[in-house]
Amino acid sequence: MIYLRSPFVNLAWQGLLPESWSPASSNYEALTQDRSIGPDYENGFLSTYGKTNIENDFNIFAEFAFSEPEKLRDLAAKYPTIAKKLSLFITAYKQVYLEYRQSFEEYFTSTGLSDVAIKPDNVEITINSDFSNVKPQIIH
Repeated sequence: MIYLRSPFVNLAWQGLLPESWSPASSNYEALTQDRSIGPDYENGFLSTYGKTNIENDFNIFAEFAFSEPEKLRDLAAKYPTIAKKLSLFITAYKQVYLEYRQSFEEYFTSTGLSDVAIKPDNVEITINSDFSNVKPQIIH
């Protein structure tokens, strides 16, 4: 629910993926990955499954953030790409449901995750819109 409602975070997240990365071609491929291969922390992946597609990657960050925040904090302190993804993850959680924003801010602060999150460099999103052909419509 958070990932799908965070289009700007998703675009920025894509910018943190390695150039050579490509998603799994199917759910079957994603679920049958060789799990004996360790996580690719250097490239910002917390698990082999997280490496299969962007949504899985985001969801693995949620798993770590809420079940193993100490481990995620330590990994983010050591690996800059994980710290940048963590920053985007925190942003998504604080922006989607504003009524829970304060609770999420408190959680991410109390676990130390906010302290190690690093805002990604050069994240810029430009939206061009042409409203010249839009005509107002009055609905009674």
